[in-house]
Amino acid sequence: TGNSLEFEDHRVYVPGDDLRHMNWSVYARTGQRVLKVFRDEVSPMVDVLVDGSRSMALTLGKERMVRAITGWAALAGTAQGASVRGWCVEGGSVCPLPEDPSVSIGFSFGEEGAEGAPLLNGIPWRRGAMRVVVTDCLWAADPCGWLGMLARDASRVVLFVPYAPEESEPHWSGSVEMVDCET
Repeated sequence: TGNSLEFEDHRVYVPGDDLRHMNWSVYARTGQRVLKVFRDEVSPMVDVLVDGSRSMALTLGKERMVRAITGWAALAGTAQGASVRGWCVEGGSVCPLPEDPSVSIGFSFGEEGAEGAPLLNGIPWRRGAMRVVVTDCLWAADPCGWLGMLARDASRVVLFVPYAPEESEPHWSGSVEMVDCET
């Protein structure tokens, strides 16, 4: 974050306060010990991550939901004056999202066979940024370790988990052999 100090207010001096913040001109005029109070001015940052695995586009409705959530996150961050950056990750492949959130988000969903969680080490995370993640967590690996890595050095993590009704109530019944979590 880009931090700078901005004057906010005055308050009465309390023994132990830093004398460098004393307003000496007020003290010279009135004899009152008054401190200048400053606050950090912070430039907010939002990092958006989209899981680009095939399960994110299981149905057209789910794919539209993923694109809408991603676009909303970028627009909301920009509207609040945040610096917004985003990536689509499928396995070890990282693709940056457009910087202008009004541009249609053009990411494609992965090929069959990516079994693990999206790799996070190829993403240039910004320390202290809010991280918005859009994923269905449908991979063979345990998501707990992945989510822990995701939260490291972040101010907050917001997780959106879109799903399609077909995932909870599939059209098939009886004995079925699952190939992998994506198919």
